[in-house]
Amino acid sequence: MTRKIIAAGVAALGALGLAACGSASSATPAPAHAAVPAAHPSAPSVGPQVLAIINEGNAAVTKDRQIKDETAADDAIASAFSSAASKLRGLSYPASATGDAKALEAVLDKLAADVTQLATDTVSDASEVDQDIVSDEATEAADSDALRSDLGLPAAAVGSSAS
Repeated sequence: MTRKIIAAGVAALGALGLAACGSASSATPAPAHAAVPAAHPSAPSVGPQVLAIINEGNAAVTKDRQIKDETAADDAIASAFSSAASKLRGLSYPASATGDAKALEAVLDKLAADVTQLATDTVSDASEVDQDIVSDEATEAADSDALRSDLGLPAAAVGSSAS
């Protein structure tokens, strides 16, 4: 049961990226070290970095979903969400995109926390967390599309995901 809900939740990262860039290999990965942010970055300059982070997250989630041990898979998926949020947080956005970027980062952090909660079996009623994941996924899709719009990127196609 939990695996099916997580599969729905992990679609969040997939909805972020594959539709906009065509494939997981079409964007250059972001450098491991953070560059000094520009005072007023332009949307076109940060767009490829956002897509690279998304592609990396998509690849991680796809790989992590293949882990046979459910708890280990959930831990890895939570880590992928958290890593994507952290990397997105490290970018500098145009003023018009900052609010939507922060909203996307926050929902990815929430997805990571929810999946971690399921993985640690500290939840007395997993169905409530499952519902949170589904709700967070819908919020993530809206936040992702808003950020994409801000950056001049196409919206993610409905139904495109890593699931």
